[in-house]
Amino acid sequence: LLPRRARGGFPIKLLNYMEAGCAIVARAGIADPLVHDRSGWLVAEDAAPAVWADAVRALLADRAHAARLGENARAALVAEHAPAALARRLLDHIASLSRSSS
Repeated sequence: LLPRRARGGFPIKLLNYMEAGCAIVARAGIADPLVHDRSGWLVAEDAAPAVWADAVRALLADRAHAARLGENARAALVAEHAPAALARRLLDHIASLSRSSS
């Protein structure tokens, strides 16, 4: 579960869950890299506790679905947030800044 309410940054708990390939239930808008029912189970920002409980119960009842969500979350992390990809984007950004200041 990622019940975090505050926006901004990249929640380290989310990163850890994604890396571990866990099925994640998170508040929509907090877990930006996740897509509902593809790489995570997203609930509305104002979801009641019963909605969170229903999501957990559904994933516990369908372990194959939970496993797919976890695998897809890990794949999203590797594709979008792997160190090599982040370094490449940072270097591209630095290069664009140096071109614009010339």
